[in-house]
Amino acid sequence: MNIISDNVKRIAGAQKRLGQNFILDMNITRKIVNFSDLDQESTVLEIGPGPGGLTLAILEKSPLKLIVIEKDERCLEGLELIKQTYSNSVQFDMVHGDALSVIKNILADLCGVIIIANLPYNIASPLLVGFVHQHKHIKKMILMFQQEVAQRIVGKVGTNHYGRLSIIVQAFFKPTIVYKLPPSAFTPPPKIHSAVVSFEPLVSGEDVNIKSLEEVTSLFFSHRRKTVGHIIKKYCQKQSSNIEEFLNPYLNLRPENLSVEVYTHLAQIFKK
Repeated sequence: MNIISDNVKRIAGAQKRLGQNFILDMNITRKIVNFSDLDQESTVLEIGPGPGGLTLAILEKSPLKLIVIEKDERCLEGLELIKQTYSNSVQFDMVHGDALSVIKNILADLCGVIIIANLPYNIASPLLVGFVHQHKHIKKMILMFQQEVAQRIVGKVGTNHYGRLSIIVQAFFKPTIVYKLPPSAFTPPPKIHSAVVSFEPLVSGEDVNIKSLEEVTSLFFSHRRKTVGHIIKKYCQKQSSNIEEFLNPYLNLRPENLSVEVYTHLAQIFKK
């Protein structure tokens, strides 16, 4: 724990502009890592390790390889010290950069990677969608979000939490909230509660075109107060006959009442 305390002192605190809220309690970070089921053959990717609390819990499991992406230059020295400590047992690669910019290229070179991260809250949703785009490279994800975002990710059809993010994620993964944390678990304490979400890949996701799914959900949920029939007639003229035939049982419903399966089928129609 001394190395974490030293790293916290070295960086002189979290920065709000980077969405930083650190978890320093190793009892908590170990519990988060345990949800990942990683072993000594695993390749692990961590986003925004900060002073390295979660990083150390990952390294205690002795994965084959750990890649960390850190934007905050203040954290690099401390992470380098952690790297040196474990240099004989784990291949430890550090990437200094913005995860939103580099994640696509990094995941493209990996296969069966496990992603474990306390995501920077200000970029958590776009990062998650980026992971979904690279879903074929991912074995499992254990990710921390604001609890409100976590509820949207696991939202069920017809509920207030169900929306675009729910559909895009659930077309490719089975997300489950596995752990909830109060503000006091973080340094500094945020104003909101947080939740850890486990993501298990779905075999059915292999047949879904994510770009078409994004297009369909964007169209329907930008008019979420309209009925499905109204949206089709006004905004889907080119595909209206095929879509109206498929959606005939749902024409009087609103977008939040259509299941993930309906949207993935719609995505196929849009693609054609």
